[in-house]
Amino acid sequence: MLATSPGARTAISGSPTKAMTHFLRSRHDAILVGVGTAVADDPGLNCRLEVEMGGGHQPRPVVLDPIFGVMWEEGINSVMVEGGGMVINDLLLLANKGLDVIDSVIITIAPVWLGNGGVTVAPERPVDGDLRQVPGPRLTDVIWNQMGDDMVLCGRIMR
Repeated sequence: MLATSPGARTAISGSPTKAMTHFLRSRHDAILVGVGTAVADDPGLNCRLEVEMGGGHQPRPVVLDPIFGVMWEEGINSVMVEGGGMVINDLLLLANKGLDVIDSVIITIAPVWLGNGGVTVAPERPVDGDLRQVPGPRLTDVIWNQMGDDMVLCGRIMR
């Protein structure tokens, strides 16, 4: 689900990718969203679908506010970021600057046009000493999977 406006939840992906999302949630200590997503979408951020491959773990929801403590002090070692766009852009910008904040990405591409209400992922690119834009990080170990009508891209951030 995605909130194209506050309270307007829109189904995007199909059943196979929803099941994948819940499986992935069960493998992390926390699910992170920005405060805008929390307010607009009121996401459940839990595992609601039966996971055949050893599920059962419920991650802790984490809402990212401009001021937040260090998550690992609370025993959170693995975080799944579900958005929104500002959080994803901010993390990608930090990765563009060489900070080790993202290990891998899983991107679901659904055959749905959202228009202006969609999530825009277009982080600022840092510049070097000569004010030239520096290329962003690339993905390695890239795998594409078709799941129902959706395409899923998996890859690790190249270090």
